[in-house]
Amino acid sequence: MKGSEARKIAFTECVIQVRGIDAKVGLRLDVPTRWNSTFLMLESGLKYRRAFGSFTIRDRNFKHCPSTKEWKRAERMCEFLRPFYKITN
Repeated sequence: MKGSEARKIAFTECVIQVRGIDAKVGLRLDVPTRWNSTFLMLESGLKYRRAFGSFTIRDRNFKHCPSTKEWKRAERMCEFLRPFYKITN
């Protein structure tokens, strides 16, 4: 979503359209050298799940929306990593 300004604007419109998403959180990127960034990326991405679904309908060229199975896997991984994140902070 952060790759181009046009895509960023379109995604923001999807966030507004689906309502109920705290847009202050923002999407986080994974940093390969910091494991806790994976947790933060998953946690923020899960909050925007409905917006990603809306964006998929809006932009037919968007091919990387996680499937239902992948979202469930992300939820499980996020719950697994949460205690480690809390302990290290």
